[in-house]
Amino acid sequence: MDVTESVEKPLLYLDNNVLGTAFIVKASLDSGVGLFIYFSSAAVYGDPIKLPIGENHPDIFILQVFICSNIYIAPLW
Repeated sequence: MDVTESVEKPLLYLDNNVLGTAFIVKASLDSGVGLFIYFSSAAVYGDPIKLPIGENHPDIFILQVFICSNIYIAPLW
C-alpha cells in the first residue's frame, strides 16, 4: 500500500486503515491485551509548505485518503 495508490483506490485504504484497525483494537480488547503500540507513517504530515513544520502550519494533508484514514484511527489508541 502506498500514498499514491490511495488516490486511485480510496475505499481500499479506508477499509484497510480504518476498519482493519478497528477490528485489531476490538480483538485486542476482547483478548485482554494491556498495551498496544501503534506505529503510523510520516506520510500523515503531507508535503509541508515550509520547514520545519510548526504548531501553526496549515493542515494541507486532509485531501489525501491515506492521510485522513491514518489521522482518523490515531485516537483509537
